[in-house]
Amino acid sequence: MSAMNSQVSKGDALDSLTLTYSTRLRIDAEADRRYLDGRFEFYSNIEHSLYNGLAHGRLEPKGLRGRVAHKYGISGRQANSLVHKASGRLRSLKALKSLEKTALEQRINAIQNKLEAIASEIAVLKLEAAENIITMKNLDKLRKLKAKKHRLSQKLNQLKQKLAGFEKRANSLCFGGKRPFKAQHNLEENGFSSHTEWQRKWRKARANSWYFLGAASESFGNQNCQYDIGKEEARIRADTIKLNHIVIGDVRFSYGAEAIRAAQQSKQPVTSRVCKTGRKYYIRISVNIPKPQEVTNKINGGIGLDYNKGFIQECEVNRDGNIIGFNRYMLPDSGKDKAKGEAALRAAVKDIAEITIEKLDFKKKKAAVNKHVSKNKKHNAMINSFDYARYTEYLETACYKAGVYLCKINPYNTSKTGAAKYAKQKGLNAHQAASYAIGRKGLGFKM
Repeated sequence: MSAMNSQVSKGDALDSLTLTYSTRLRIDAEADRRYLDGRFEFYSNIEHSLYNGLAHGRLEPKGLRGRVAHKYGISGRQANSLVHKASGRLRSLKALKSLEKTALEQRINAIQNKLEAIASEIAVLKLEAAENIITMKNLDKLRKLKAKKHRLSQKLNQLKQKLAGFEKRANSLCFGGKRPFKAQHNLEENGFSSHTEWQRKWRKARANSWYFLGAASESFGNQNCQYDIGKEEARIRADTIKLNHIVIGDVRFSYGAEAIRAAQQSKQPVTSRVCKTGRKYYIRISVNIPKPQEVTNKINGGIGLDYNKGFIQECEVNRDGNIIGFNRYMLPDSGKDKAKGEAALRAAVKDIAEITIEKLDFKKKKAAVNKHVSKNKKHNAMINSFDYARYTEYLETACYKAGVYLCKINPYNTSKTGAAKYAKQKGLNAHQAASYAIGRKGLGFKM
């Protein structure tokens, strides 16, 4: 079976893949635990200061690493890690805010359209009332429409004000989370005896990790946090006048050890993060996975996928565009059990080899679904229950690692075309017809 590449635009397929592997650290020495906790707080405060400076334009990115190293008396490599992390947070937030802004603009447009429709209905009913020909039913309808118009107008003004001030708050970030931060205003309800107790817990929530950016030129791919697979130990460079390391033994990864070893042997950067959850410490190592040689070929055909609530419908299509067979991968409701849903989704996409996929525009689809835009409650529930980003991520990862070319196509009219051209003619249900249409389109056949 083959992959399909005729419909893929540049940049659709993954060119590189970075995976993160995590394991628990068993740190018995109380002095080491205290030292790490102190470093978490120290570097978190620097990172927060850097983020705020970059987000509000008070810091110039050029030459920032040197200035940070000099100001706080830390190594250049550690300063680079902090600048890199703060800059990454800012880029991620900007991407998220772009999605939120799109959703806000679409809600405003939807309410404006609704108000225009209501205004037209009110104008007709007012004309009837002026001519004394309005019925009691329509009179009651007129009152309700006026009330609805008033409510929507208020909501529209609120959203417009929010949009007007959006850029001011676009880069604002509450480290530690908004809910824990607001807990200070209701101390007793949130289980705090004093503001000092809340502040102590709040600071711990904001300072729970230490980030080490990898470097290809360093041994083990990292200067300040090195993982030796052979010795099964992690070495964290301490910030002391005399070079010293915290050595943590018995460090084993259930998954990813070979990927980490391969990255170190090929002199690739190995980025690490030591973090704390409760009283437990973890190390998370991120490495780049080399892209394998593609093992698929379009001339053998391909597979079309139709992603739906609760299942993925697959259609296998030969090189002539004819159906070979169907398969359905069932997915439990991830809303009830997230871990179970993720495991099922990973298993499903791992089993799928040569694929063509509906190119789902998560940003526009998700933003467009709200109570003002669509009257179809079943459709809204279906769209919101999907995690398109997670589905696409898992699918891209599985194909990348297996050497399978992933073809993303424009999904426009695939469901309608499938229903109109193939459902009745070939005795297919709606989802089978849609997956067949996707498969044919991915192979280059006309819809």
